Amino acid sequence: MEEIVRLEIWAIIISVISAIATFSAVLVALWNSKQHWKKNIYMSFINNAGVINEKNFTPEFLEIILFNAGNVKIALSSIFLNSKKENSITLPFELEYQLWEKPYILDIGETLMLNLQFDIFISSLKGQLKTQQIKENKPIVFLVEELSGKTFKFKITHTPLDYLNWEKGEVCLFPKIIE
Repeated sequence: MEEIVRLEIWAIIISVISAIATFSAVLVALWNSKQHWKKNIYMSFINNAGVINEKNFTPEFLEIILFNAGNVKIALSSIFLNSKKENSITLPFELEYQLWEKPYILDIGETLMLNLQFDIFISSLKGQLKTQQIKENKPIVFLVEELSGKTFKFKITHTPLDYLNWEKGEVCLFPKIIE
């Protein structure tokens, strides 16, 4: 009788250990599956798209390139100019010379090129500088918002003051054309 009790105790101990191992395996599997649903966007900002003639370079538009480097599709809803979402200005980017329809579904590995007219960008900067939502000497921040509400933040190297001086002709952000 005592031998049967001892076997039952060992059976219970082995059952508990196997239950803990199974639970741990499930936790590890769930943790690993989380990585498969990660959303990730890379952004490239090009500010030298424009018209070149024999004398000078005229900026026409700025270009943002978004690349979905994640493992799921991303539904893009808006692109903002600011670091605080509640004070942001939604920028009217164009996709192939038409306003892009929202939401835009960015497939896995897909690249999206959006254009913004230079004068609209400058007026947006001036408006936010006037209301002190951004600072002249701080790098410009873009917020790309997904339909679910997740926001991706991108900072570029140039400041609003760089663009305002460039508009006046005082600073050239691009290589000058030498005759």
